[in-house]
Amino acid sequence: MVDAGLAGGKTIFTQRCVVCHGPDGRKGLNGAHDLTKSNLNITGRVYIVTNGLGKMPSFTSQLTAAEIEQVAAYSLTLR
Repeated sequence: MVDAGLAGGKTIFTQRCVVCHGPDGRKGLNGAHDLTKSNLNITGRVYIVTNGLGKMPSFTSQLTAAEIEQVAAYSLTLR
């Protein structure tokens, strides 16, 4: 189950996040934070993907709560 969630999170990350964060989470385009250096836990990452922060938009109208959880979990693997 965890692997399926991470695979789903990677797919979403590739589709929605790579443009600013890059495939390894380090790109930093448009003010995107380097995800490899982030100290945010899963709760913090879910909050930011859900609500947005700074230039990062909210994805609450584009992703389900489960998808947000998956992409946040996947982003933790980029450390």
